Amino acid sequence: MSKYLKVSLLAMLAIAMIAGTAFAGTTSVNHLSAGANYSAALEAMGAARNVAIVGTTNASSLPTSKPIAYVLGQNLSSGNLIRMTLSGAAFKGGSAIYVCAINGGGTANIAIGSASPSANATTQSFQVGTIDAPAANVAGGNFVWFTDSADCDAAASNTFPVQLSARSSTGTATVSVDIITAGGITVDDASTATLANFAQEYSVALSSADTVTIDYLGTPGDGTRFIEDAPGGNTIAAPTANKIVITRTGYNLAAVASNATATQGGVNAGLAVNATVSFQDSASWAGINRVILMAANEIGTDPGACSNAAPSLASNSPSGTVSVAIPAARWAGATNLALTTCFQVTGSTNLATRTISGTYDINFGTGGVDTITAPSYATIQTWSLNGYQAIIPWLTLSSTVPTYCLVNNSNSASATMFMDVVTSDAAQTTTNVSLGDIAANTSLLLIFNDQGVQSQDAAGTTTTLNDLSAVSFTGSTSKRYSGKLTVAGNQNNVTMTCAQTDPVTGGKRPVPVLTGDTNVNGPQWKN
Repeated sequence: MSKYLKVSLLAMLAIAMIAGTAFAGTTSVNHLSAGANYSAALEAMGAARNVAIVGTTNASSLPTSKPIAYVLGQNLSSGNLIRMTLSGAAFKGGSAIYVCAINGGGTANIAIGSASPSANATTQSFQVGTIDAPAANVAGGNFVWFTDSADCDAAASNTFPVQLSARSSTGTATVSVDIITAGGITVDDASTATLANFAQEYSVALSSADTVTIDYLGTPGDGTRFIEDAPGGNTIAAPTANKIVITRTGYNLAAVASNATATQGGVNAGLAVNATVSFQDSASWAGINRVILMAANEIGTDPGACSNAAPSLASNSPSGTVSVAIPAARWAGATNLALTTCFQVTGSTNLATRTISGTYDINFGTGGVDTITAPSYATIQTWSLNGYQAIIPWLTLSSTVPTYCLVNNSNSASATMFMDVVTSDAAQTTTNVSLGDIAANTSLLLIFNDQGVQSQDAAGTTTTLNDLSAVSFTGSTSKRYSGKLTVAGNQNNVTMTCAQTDPVTGGKRPVPVLTGDTNVNGPQWKN
């Protein structure tokens, strides 16, 4: 029994080896260039789309010149079936598809079979020899190809119609070809090739963030202007307009670069609604009058030319999340749309440190697929200052709980001092309260008491700098407030420490001083 089984197994193995194929065929999709496949804009694929796969030439000698070809691994005989299977695509239907080959003399191309696939079908078999049986015997190593033209030798035979399926994600459609007998026995193994590549027609990118410097060291030294720097950074509009424009370039919404021709599918997806760029500001848009979006070709080389006039896209009096729409008319086929953003403030506004961030959303028209998910907000600009700024969180208009702050200015020039006052009732804010100057290389004692803000020099002379009478303390009984002190001097050469009188013990207790080099990432306790 044991010996009989061994002989049987060996016989079965030998039979299998004889029946197996020695070589496998190869499927090739050659759209416009050897080895290339059709690329379709995904956004235009909200519904199935009919396309024509086009070969490079009508040359008879190269499978790489044909839209879809199959290089035979075995001899092809009349009566065989050539089976084509599509994935992510379907036959268009409505017309016959022909199988072409070189005739026996090798001088012309001739149809050797055909079939009429049903619309939306994904598999079709073509019987060899139904048109020209003698030419249907094609030797292994040669190739056959597929076309919608009965005249395989004509230029029109260089196309293959196909329906690309509706897509909502990137990926590929494939085509597979194999050879079988009428009884379903495989003669030449299946080979799969990429038929089409589904790519997002538009992509978005945000280049690195700009750093904007609010100038407290130059003239007038009050934080109402920016320092000029390289192009694409900060510019000041016409001086007579008393406006400051901060520009941001680098919003690129790009078409499929390598497949931008109409025949390859990288066509405008039909942006029938709009695209939007949305902005957020950590300082709640304080001091910013407008957010303006303009295309580079509209402002030329001068980003300071941003304006609120057509054809700019503006958002006036911004608040909360600001979204600026880009209408379909701004999109020019498959070209990039490079945008510049301008943040416009009045020149008399004392500017605040902040982080401005942005994101995108692209809304396609009817039949399209919005596949570009809005990314997380990315930093577009950070506004920092070149002066010193600190927050004293606990101050009162009180004679019994005064606060003493020693400010040291080791700069070689005197520095102007300002203060923003935030009251405890309804968070009322009064900005740019003037506190005069602090001389170069000196210390000055600031006293916050019932007189407002006073100073005391080394000789003990006390002077009232501001009585805070312009500050509204309506409804407040404690007259408690916070102060943000700005010193228009190099921040590395200014320091401050504070102490407060304890109303119970009469001694001094430390008061925190919150400061940082930009205040963008939140103040730090540096006392």
